[in-house]
Amino acid sequence: MMNANCRFDDLLLSDDYSKNLYENYDLLRLEEPIYWSDAWTSWVLTRYADNVECLKDVQHFSSVGRTLRFMDQIPEEERHRFKALREHYEDGGLINKDPPDHTRLRKLVLKAFSPRLVEKKRGMVTELVNELIDKFQGKGQMEMISDFAFPLPAILIAGILGVPPEDREMFKDWSRKILLFTGSGRIDLDFAEKAQESRVAMSDYFRHLMNERLRKPQDDLISALASARENEDLLTETELVTTCGVLLVAGHETTANLITNGFLALFQNPDQLEELKENTSLLPSAIEEIVRYDSPIQSIPRLVSKDIMFGGKTFKKGDLVTVVIGAANRDPCHFSDPHRFDIHRKNNTHIAFGQSVHFCLGASLARMEIPIAVEALLRRLPNLRLQGETPKWRLSMSLRGLESLDVAFD
Repeated sequence: MMNANCRFDDLLLSDDYSKNLYENYDLLRLEEPIYWSDAWTSWVLTRYADNVECLKDVQHFSSVGRTLRFMDQIPEEERHRFKALREHYEDGGLINKDPPDHTRLRKLVLKAFSPRLVEKKRGMVTELVNELIDKFQGKGQMEMISDFAFPLPAILIAGILGVPPEDREMFKDWSRKILLFTGSGRIDLDFAEKAQESRVAMSDYFRHLMNERLRKPQDDLISALASARENEDLLTETELVTTCGVLLVAGHETTANLITNGFLALFQNPDQLEELKENTSLLPSAIEEIVRYDSPIQSIPRLVSKDIMFGGKTFKKGDLVTVVIGAANRDPCHFSDPHRFDIHRKNNTHIAFGQSVHFCLGASLARMEIPIAVEALLRRLPNLRLQGETPKWRLSMSLRGLESLDVAFD
Protein backbone atom coordinates (compact mmCIF):
# COMPACT_ATOMS: atom_id res chain seq x y z
CA MET A 1 0.00 0.00 0.00
CA MET A 2 2.25 2.77 -1.23
CA ASN A 3 1.40 6.38 -0.92
CA ALA A 4 0.43 8.20 -4.06
CA ASN A 5 0.95 11.53 -2.38
CA CYS A 6 3.83 11.67 0.08
CA ARG A 7 3.12 15.26 1.06
CA PHE A 8 0.49 14.07 3.53
CA ASP A 9 3.04 11.83 5.25
CA ASP A 10 5.46 14.75 5.37
CA LEU A 11 2.63 16.72 6.98
CA LEU A 12 1.87 14.04 9.59
CA LEU A 13 5.51 13.88 10.69
CA SER A 14 6.29 17.59 10.56
CA ASP A 15 7.09 19.69 13.62
CA ASP A 16 4.18 21.97 12.65
CA TYR A 17 1.60 19.17 12.76
CA SER A 18 0.28 20.10 16.22
CA LYS A 19 0.66 23.83 15.60
CA ASN A 20 -1.61 23.79 12.54
CA LEU A 21 -3.63 20.75 13.54
CA TYR A 22 -7.09 21.69 12.30
CA GLU A 23 -5.88 23.13 9.01
CA ASN A 24 -4.11 19.82 8.41
CA TYR A 25 -7.28 17.89 9.24
CA ASP A 26 -9.27 20.02 6.80
CA LEU A 27 -6.77 19.30 4.04
CA LEU A 28 -6.84 15.56 4.66
CA ARG A 29 -10.64 15.46 4.96
CA LEU A 30 -11.02 17.37 1.71
CA GLU A 31 -8.47 15.49 -0.39
CA GLU A 32 -7.90 12.08 1.27
CA PRO A 33 -10.55 11.44 3.95
CA ILE A 34 -9.62 7.73 4.07
CA TYR A 35 -5.88 7.81 3.72
CA TRP A 36 -3.17 5.16 4.02
CA SER A 37 -0.14 6.63 5.74
CA ASP A 38 3.22 4.92 5.37
CA ALA A 39 4.51 7.24 8.09
CA TRP A 40 1.97 6.01 10.64
CA THR A 41 1.57 2.56 8.98
CA SER A 42 -2.13 3.14 9.38
CA TRP A 43 -5.32 4.17 7.65
CA VAL A 44 -6.25 7.70 8.76
CA LEU A 45 -9.96 8.61 9.01
CA THR A 46 -10.95 12.28 9.25
CA ARG A 47 -14.70 12.36 8.48
CA TYR A 48 -17.28 12.30 11.26
CA ALA A 49 -19.46 9.61 9.67
CA ASP A 50 -16.51 7.30 8.98
CA ASN A 51 -15.20 7.68 12.53
CA VAL A 52 -18.58 6.90 14.09
CA GLU A 53 -19.03 3.86 11.85
CA CYS A 54 -15.57 2.55 12.74
CA LEU A 55 -15.99 3.07 16.50
CA LYS A 56 -19.36 1.32 16.53
CA ASP A 57 -18.26 -1.69 14.46
CA VAL A 58 -16.38 -3.78 17.03
CA GLN A 59 -16.76 -6.85 14.79
CA HIS A 60 -14.32 -5.45 12.22
CA PHE A 61 -12.40 -2.82 14.19
CA SER A 62 -10.84 -4.26 17.31
CA SER A 63 -9.13 -2.80 20.37
CA VAL A 64 -7.24 -6.05 20.93
CA GLY A 65 -3.66 -5.98 19.67
CA ARG A 66 -3.75 -2.40 18.39
CA THR A 67 -0.70 -1.27 20.37
CA LEU A 68 1.12 -4.49 19.53
CA ARG A 69 0.54 -3.64 15.86
CA PHE A 70 2.13 -0.25 16.52
CA MET A 71 5.06 -1.98 18.24
CA ASP A 72 5.64 -4.11 15.15
CA GLN A 73 7.44 -1.05 13.77
CA ILE A 74 10.32 -1.79 16.17
CA PRO A 75 13.21 -3.31 14.19
CA GLU A 76 13.27 -7.07 14.67
CA GLU A 77 16.80 -7.04 16.08
CA GLU A 78 15.68 -4.61 18.82
CA ARG A 79 12.44 -6.32 19.88
CA HIS A 80 14.05 -8.44 22.61
CA ARG A 81 14.64 -5.22 24.59
CA PHE A 82 10.90 -4.57 24.89
CA LYS A 83 9.62 -7.95 26.04
CA ALA A 84 8.00 -6.51 29.20
CA LEU A 85 6.23 -3.77 27.26
CA ARG A 86 4.91 -6.23 24.71
CA GLU A 87 3.68 -8.60 27.41
CA HIS A 88 1.83 -5.70 29.03
CA TYR A 89 -0.10 -4.92 25.86
CA GLU A 90 -0.68 -8.61 25.08
CA ASP A 91 -2.68 -9.12 28.25
CA GLY A 92 -4.06 -5.60 28.22
CA GLY A 93 -6.56 -3.83 30.41
CA LEU A 94 -10.02 -2.49 29.81
CA ILE A 95 -9.26 -0.29 26.79
CA ASN A 96 -7.39 -3.10 25.02
CA LYS A 97 -10.28 -5.56 25.21
CA ASP A 98 -13.32 -6.38 23.07
CA PRO A 99 -16.56 -7.95 24.24
CA PRO A 100 -17.09 -10.27 26.05
CA ASP A 101 -13.86 -9.65 28.03
CA HIS A 102 -14.38 -5.89 27.78
CA THR A 103 -17.99 -6.22 28.97
CA ARG A 104 -16.91 -8.21 32.03
CA LEU A 105 -14.23 -5.73 33.06
CA ARG A 106 -16.28 -2.63 32.26
CA LYS A 107 -19.23 -3.84 34.31
CA LEU A 108 -16.95 -4.18 37.31
CA VAL A 109 -15.24 -0.79 36.95
CA LEU A 110 -18.44 1.06 35.99
CA LYS A 111 -19.74 0.67 39.54
CA ALA A 112 -17.29 3.36 40.67
CA PHE A 113 -18.50 5.77 37.97
CA SER A 114 -22.26 5.33 38.25
CA PRO A 115 -24.26 8.62 38.19
CA ARG A 116 -25.23 8.11 41.83
CA LEU A 117 -21.65 7.67 43.06
CA VAL A 118 -20.36 10.49 40.85
CA GLU A 119 -22.98 12.87 42.25
CA LYS A 120 -21.95 11.91 45.78
CA LYS A 121 -18.48 13.32 45.01
CA ARG A 122 -19.79 16.78 44.07
CA GLY A 123 -19.10 18.17 47.54
CA MET A 124 -15.61 16.69 47.55
CA VAL A 125 -14.84 18.25 44.15
CA THR A 126 -16.13 21.67 45.24
CA GLU A 127 -14.01 21.56 48.39
CA LEU A 128 -10.92 20.45 46.49
CA VAL A 129 -11.35 23.15 43.83
CA ASN A 130 -11.56 25.85 46.47
CA GLU A 131 -8.58 24.48 48.41
CA LEU A 132 -6.45 24.61 45.27
CA ILE A 133 -7.57 28.18 44.46
CA ASP A 134 -6.82 29.28 48.04
CA LYS A 135 -3.16 28.42 47.51
CA PHE A 136 -2.58 30.86 44.66
CA GLN A 137 -5.42 33.37 44.88
CA GLY A 138 -3.27 36.02 46.60
CA LYS A 139 -0.39 35.75 44.12
CA GLY A 140 -2.08 37.38 41.12
CA GLN A 141 -0.77 34.73 38.74
CA MET A 142 -0.31 31.00 38.29
CA GLU A 143 0.71 28.31 35.85
CA MET A 144 -2.67 26.67 35.37
CA ILE A 145 -1.53 23.12 34.62
CA SER A 146 0.77 22.54 37.59
CA ASP A 147 -1.16 24.73 40.05
CA PHE A 148 -4.70 23.63 39.25
CA ALA A 149 -5.60 21.59 36.14
CA PHE A 150 -3.35 18.62 36.93
CA PRO A 151 -3.71 18.37 40.74
CA LEU A 152 -7.52 18.51 40.65
CA PRO A 153 -8.23 15.34 38.61
CA ALA A 154 -5.09 13.61 39.90
CA ILE A 155 -6.22 13.92 43.53
CA LEU A 156 -9.78 12.97 42.59
CA ILE A 157 -8.93 9.83 40.62
CA ALA A 158 -6.39 8.86 43.28
CA GLY A 159 -9.19 9.06 45.83
CA ILE A 160 -11.51 6.92 43.71
CA LEU A 161 -8.84 4.30 43.16
CA GLY A 162 -7.47 4.48 46.69
CA VAL A 163 -3.89 5.61 46.10
CA PRO A 164 -2.06 8.33 48.06
CA PRO A 165 -2.50 11.75 46.42
CA GLU A 166 1.08 12.64 47.36
CA ASP A 167 2.21 10.10 44.73
CA ARG A 168 0.71 12.20 41.94
CA GLU A 169 4.07 13.53 40.68
CA MET A 170 5.17 9.94 40.22
CA PHE A 171 1.92 9.22 38.36
CA LYS A 172 2.48 12.29 36.21
CA ASP A 173 5.97 11.16 35.24
CA TRP A 174 4.79 7.64 34.38
CA SER A 175 1.83 8.95 32.40
CA ARG A 176 3.83 11.41 30.32
CA LYS A 177 6.40 8.78 29.35
CA ILE A 178 3.74 6.23 28.40
CA LEU A 179 1.68 8.73 26.41
CA LEU A 180 4.76 10.12 24.66
CA PHE A 181 5.44 6.63 23.33
CA THR A 182 1.90 5.74 22.26
CA GLY A 183 1.14 9.22 20.93
CA SER A 184 4.27 9.71 18.85
CA GLY A 185 2.79 8.25 15.66
CA ARG A 186 6.04 6.43 14.95
CA ILE A 187 8.38 4.24 16.95
CA ASP A 188 11.08 6.01 18.92
CA LEU A 189 13.23 3.51 20.82
CA ASP A 190 14.10 6.02 23.54
CA PHE A 191 10.39 6.69 24.11
CA ALA A 192 9.76 2.92 24.12
CA GLU A 193 12.40 2.34 26.80
CA LYS A 194 10.96 5.04 29.06
CA ALA A 195 7.42 3.73 28.51
CA GLN A 196 8.51 0.20 29.40
CA GLU A 197 10.18 1.38 32.61
CA SER A 198 7.04 3.33 33.53
CA ARG A 199 4.67 0.47 32.73
CA VAL A 200 6.68 -1.98 34.84
CA ALA A 201 6.89 0.46 37.76
CA MET A 202 3.17 1.27 37.58
CA SER A 203 2.18 -2.39 37.41
CA ASP A 204 4.38 -3.25 40.40
CA TYR A 205 2.85 -0.35 42.29
CA PHE A 206 -0.76 -1.42 41.68
CA ARG A 207 0.00 -5.11 42.24
CA HIS A 208 1.38 -4.22 45.66
CA LEU A 209 -1.66 -2.08 46.49
CA MET A 210 -4.06 -4.78 45.35
CA ASN A 211 -2.41 -7.34 47.61
CA GLU A 212 -2.57 -4.84 50.47
CA ARG A 213 -6.29 -4.34 49.92
CA LEU A 214 -6.89 -8.08 50.00
CA ARG A 215 -5.51 -8.06 53.53
CA LYS A 216 -7.10 -4.75 54.58
CA PRO A 217 -10.00 -3.73 52.32
CA GLN A 218 -11.00 -0.07 52.14
CA ASP A 219 -13.82 1.87 50.50
CA ASP A 220 -12.07 2.34 47.15
CA LEU A 221 -11.96 0.89 43.65
CA ILE A 222 -8.75 -1.08 44.16
CA SER A 223 -10.36 -2.94 47.08
CA ALA A 224 -13.40 -3.69 44.93
CA LEU A 225 -11.21 -4.97 42.10
CA ALA A 226 -9.09 -7.04 44.47
CA SER A 227 -12.22 -8.59 45.96
CA ALA A 228 -13.58 -9.39 42.51
CA ARG A 229 -10.26 -10.99 41.61
CA GLU A 230 -10.65 -13.36 44.55
CA ASN A 231 -14.31 -14.17 43.88
CA GLU A 232 -14.34 -14.37 40.08
CA ASP A 233 -11.87 -16.68 38.36
CA LEU A 234 -12.41 -14.96 34.99
CA LEU A 235 -10.64 -11.84 36.22
CA THR A 236 -6.86 -12.03 36.03
CA GLU A 237 -4.54 -10.04 38.25
CA THR A 238 -2.80 -8.57 35.21
CA GLU A 239 -6.10 -7.38 33.71
CA LEU A 240 -7.04 -5.57 36.89
CA VAL A 241 -3.59 -4.10 37.53
CA THR A 242 -3.43 -2.83 33.95
CA THR A 243 -6.94 -1.38 34.19
CA CYS A 244 -5.94 0.55 37.32
CA GLY A 245 -3.04 2.03 35.37
CA VAL A 246 -5.29 2.98 32.48
CA LEU A 247 -7.79 4.70 34.80
CA LEU A 248 -5.02 6.61 36.53
CA VAL A 249 -3.42 7.85 33.31
CA ALA A 250 -6.67 8.64 31.51
CA GLY A 251 -8.38 9.99 34.60
CA HIS A 252 -6.06 12.90 35.17
CA GLU A 253 -4.32 13.58 31.86
CA THR A 254 -7.45 14.08 29.75
CA THR A 255 -9.28 16.16 32.37
CA ALA A 256 -6.25 18.40 32.92
CA ASN A 257 -6.08 18.98 29.17
CA LEU A 258 -9.80 19.71 28.99
CA ILE A 259 -9.51 22.45 31.61
CA THR A 260 -6.50 24.16 30.04
CA ASN A 261 -7.65 23.72 26.43
CA GLY A 262 -11.00 25.18 27.46
CA PHE A 263 -9.53 28.23 29.11
CA LEU A 264 -7.25 28.90 26.16
CA ALA A 265 -10.32 28.82 23.87
CA LEU A 266 -12.13 31.22 26.22
CA PHE A 267 -9.15 33.60 26.35
CA GLN A 268 -8.96 33.57 22.55
CA ASN A 269 -12.70 34.28 22.34
CA PRO A 270 -13.16 37.06 24.92
CA ASP A 271 -16.78 37.71 23.97
CA GLN A 272 -17.62 34.12 24.90
CA LEU A 273 -15.62 34.40 28.11
CA GLU A 274 -17.48 37.53 29.22
CA GLU A 275 -20.84 36.00 28.38
CA LEU A 276 -20.04 32.89 30.39
CA LYS A 277 -19.02 35.03 33.38
CA GLU A 278 -22.33 36.86 33.25
CA ASN A 279 -24.46 33.77 32.64
CA THR A 280 -23.17 30.59 34.30
CA SER A 281 -26.31 28.73 33.17
CA LEU A 282 -24.38 28.38 29.90
CA LEU A 283 -21.79 26.18 31.61
CA PRO A 284 -23.21 22.80 30.46
CA SER A 285 -23.24 23.77 26.78
CA ALA A 286 -19.91 25.59 27.17
CA ILE A 287 -18.26 22.46 28.55
CA GLU A 288 -19.57 20.35 25.66
CA GLU A 289 -18.19 22.93 23.25
CA ILE A 290 -14.80 22.88 24.98
CA VAL A 291 -14.76 19.09 24.64
CA ARG A 292 -15.65 19.29 20.94
CA TYR A 293 -13.49 22.26 19.99
CA ASP A 294 -10.16 20.97 21.30
CA SER A 295 -10.73 17.34 22.23
CA PRO A 296 -8.13 16.10 24.74
CA ILE A 297 -7.92 12.78 22.90
CA GLN A 298 -7.35 13.56 19.25
CA SER A 299 -7.07 10.06 17.85
CA ILE A 300 -7.39 6.42 18.84
CA PRO A 301 -6.26 3.29 17.00
CA ARG A 302 -8.24 0.25 15.98
CA LEU A 303 -7.03 -2.99 14.41
CA VAL A 304 -8.87 -4.53 11.46
CA SER A 305 -9.92 -8.02 12.58
CA LYS A 306 -11.61 -9.06 9.32
CA ASP A 307 -11.19 -7.88 5.72
CA ILE A 308 -13.74 -5.18 4.93
CA MET A 309 -14.56 -2.68 2.19
CA PHE A 310 -14.76 0.68 3.91
CA GLY A 311 -15.61 3.86 2.03
CA GLY A 312 -14.45 2.33 -1.21
CA LYS A 313 -11.11 1.20 0.25
CA THR A 314 -10.02 -2.34 1.04
CA PHE A 315 -9.03 -2.74 4.66
CA LYS A 316 -7.12 -5.97 5.25
CA LYS A 317 -7.06 -8.00 8.45
CA GLY A 318 -4.15 -6.71 10.54
CA ASP A 319 -4.27 -3.15 9.17
CA LEU A 320 -4.13 -0.39 11.74
CA VAL A 321 -6.81 2.32 11.54
CA THR A 322 -6.41 5.72 13.20
CA VAL A 323 -9.76 7.27 14.12
CA VAL A 324 -9.07 11.02 14.23
CA ILE A 325 -11.63 12.27 16.73
CA GLY A 326 -10.34 15.83 16.57
CA ALA A 327 -10.99 15.95 12.82
CA ALA A 328 -14.44 14.40 13.17
CA ASN A 329 -15.38 17.04 15.74
CA ARG A 330 -14.53 19.78 13.22
CA ASP A 331 -16.23 18.17 10.20
CA PRO A 332 -18.34 20.81 8.40
CA CYS A 333 -20.64 18.09 7.11
CA HIS A 334 -21.78 17.48 10.68
CA PHE A 335 -21.15 20.73 12.56
CA SER A 336 -22.22 24.17 11.42
CA ASP A 337 -19.25 26.59 11.30
CA PRO A 338 -17.06 23.95 13.02
CA HIS A 339 -14.02 26.17 13.61
CA ARG A 340 -16.07 28.69 15.56
CA PHE A 341 -15.97 28.34 19.34
CA ASP A 342 -19.62 28.72 20.32
CA ILE A 343 -20.77 28.15 23.91
CA HIS A 344 -24.40 28.29 22.66
CA ARG A 345 -23.94 25.37 20.24
CA LYS A 346 -27.01 23.12 20.16
CA ASN A 347 -27.18 19.39 19.48
CA ASN A 348 -23.45 19.10 20.05
CA THR A 349 -23.05 15.43 19.15
CA HIS A 350 -19.25 15.35 19.37
CA ILE A 351 -17.43 12.04 19.77
CA ALA A 352 -14.72 13.22 22.16
CA PHE A 353 -15.83 10.62 24.72
CA GLY A 354 -15.94 7.87 22.11
CA GLN A 355 -18.86 5.75 20.97
CA SER A 356 -20.66 2.52 21.69
CA VAL A 357 -19.12 -0.08 24.03
CA HIS A 358 -15.95 1.96 24.49
CA PHE A 359 -17.69 5.18 25.52
CA CYS A 360 -15.51 6.87 28.14
CA LEU A 361 -16.12 5.54 31.65
CA GLY A 362 -15.19 8.88 33.19
CA ALA A 363 -17.43 11.07 31.03
CA SER A 364 -19.99 11.58 33.81
CA LEU A 365 -17.22 12.46 36.27
CA ALA A 366 -15.69 15.00 33.86
CA ARG A 367 -19.09 16.56 33.14
CA MET A 368 -19.59 17.07 36.89
CA GLU A 369 -16.03 18.09 37.75
CA ILE A 370 -15.17 20.59 35.01
CA PRO A 371 -18.16 22.98 35.37
CA ILE A 372 -17.40 23.26 39.10
CA ALA A 373 -13.77 24.08 38.31
CA VAL A 374 -14.54 26.61 35.57
CA GLU A 375 -17.24 28.39 37.58
CA ALA A 376 -15.01 28.71 40.66
CA LEU A 377 -12.04 30.04 38.70
CA LEU A 378 -14.16 32.65 36.90
CA ARG A 379 -15.90 33.72 40.12
CA ARG A 380 -12.91 33.82 42.44
CA LEU A 381 -10.23 35.18 40.08
CA PRO A 382 -11.39 38.55 38.67
CA ASN A 383 -10.10 39.52 35.25
CA LEU A 384 -8.59 36.08 34.68
CA ARG A 385 -6.47 36.40 31.55
CA LEU A 386 -3.68 34.87 29.50
CA GLN A 387 -0.21 36.03 30.46
CA GLY A 388 2.82 36.14 28.20
CA GLU A 389 3.17 34.53 24.79
CA THR A 390 0.68 32.18 23.18
CA PRO A 391 1.35 28.78 24.80
CA LYS A 392 2.79 25.85 22.88
CA TRP A 393 1.07 22.54 22.23
CA ARG A 394 2.81 19.37 23.35
CA LEU A 395 3.93 17.18 20.47
CA SER A 396 1.57 14.23 20.25
CA MET A 397 -0.47 12.59 17.54
CA SER A 398 -3.06 11.23 19.97
CA LEU A 399 -3.42 13.85 22.72
CA ARG A 400 -4.14 17.57 22.66
CA GLY A 401 -2.54 19.39 25.55
CA LEU A 402 -0.49 22.48 26.29
CA GLU A 403 3.04 22.52 27.64
CA SER A 404 2.02 25.25 30.08
CA LEU A 405 -0.63 27.95 30.53
CA ASP A 406 0.46 31.08 32.39
CA VAL A 407 -2.43 33.25 33.57
CA ALA A 408 -2.85 36.42 35.63
CA PHE A 409 -5.75 37.84 37.62
CA ASP A 410 -6.55 40.80 39.86
